[in-house]
Amino acid sequence: MKNFIPSHLQIETVNRQCNARCPMCTIKFVPDHEAVAEDIESHTGWSRPAEIMPLERFGKIIDKMKKYAREIKYISLHGCGEPLLDKSLAEKVRYARMAGFRNVGFTSNCSALTPATSERLLSAGLTCLIPSIDGFTAETHEKIRPRTDFEQIVDNVNQFIAIRNRLGSVCKLVVRMVRQQDNQAEWPDYRAYWESRLDASKGDQCVGFEIHNTGGKVENYENKRLTKDAESTAAFLSESRMPPVAPEELYRMNFVPESDHVCIEQGDLERVFLCPDLFSRLSIFASGRIALCSADQAEYHPIGNILDFDDPADAFNSEVFNGYRTRWMARNVGNDKNCFNCTVAVSRFHKHAKT
Repeated sequence: MKNFIPSHLQIETVNRQCNARCPMCTIKFVPDHEAVAEDIESHTGWSRPAEIMPLERFGKIIDKMKKYAREIKYISLHGCGEPLLDKSLAEKVRYARMAGFRNVGFTSNCSALTPATSERLLSAGLTCLIPSIDGFTAETHEKIRPRTDFEQIVDNVNQFIAIRNRLGSVCKLVVRMVRQQDNQAEWPDYRAYWESRLDASKGDQCVGFEIHNTGGKVENYENKRLTKDAESTAAFLSESRMPPVAPEELYRMNFVPESDHVCIEQGDLERVFLCPDLFSRLSIFASGRIALCSADQAEYHPIGNILDFDDPADAFNSEVFNGYRTRWMARNVGNDKNCFNCTVAVSRFHKHAKT
């Protein structure tokens, strides 16, 4: 198997700290849980410590990864926590942009998106903000995202748009609803409201992201999911329309000239249904250690710390990653406990603005 370079780099800046307590979230936030507690999902048996990534560590990771700045199309500065709780977030955005990365953004509940914070982020070179707003009414949004103030969040996002336009920033907004049973009836009004405020010429979008089960860990998922989009990965792959993917077909998608590397974007993976987390996204925890995927909140496997690899691409081509890729290409994930019941990939491939 050829070496893969991630087209999407996700760096977790905040771990296990958030102002919201969403029922669909499976993260064990402090102070509700101990800073370090037992966690059966982790290969160590213990949770990852709650922390905010220091700016110095972030800089070292960016310096390590910048040799692949041409291939990495996106950097996302989020993970298992609320990014705006990181007071150095704007400095991290600026550092990544100055290192040559073209697109740097994050998703947020936008509770702490004050005008001053918006201006700092935009001046630092932020290129994408994904506000997570899960209803057209306060009642619905605040049921799905408890401890947040719907009216304040909507006002914060509208102010961000105004500041962006005043500064002439290229930053795009992707306003996102995690669609589920409690809010699906509000989608048409939600979409109409936000599309009237967004600017398509800047790349703005309003999207519906079907709720997923975070690798089978979301409680009461049966009463949250949208039935038509709730197929598990194993069930989806077992269908006749999902034949195995030959390595040669995969490599042709995005072979990097003058190298032995392949760099694939999510859109290409959608066409053959391969998990983008395994083939295109490298996720790095706040500690610098490496996650298998976005459903991996506890460090399933001891892949290592990105700063300990001479070439960061070696981390993305470890035995663990290549083993999962081989099984996905063969459509044989029935024995992978982290994949067979997961709906993350199915949900991602249904993430678009639909009626």
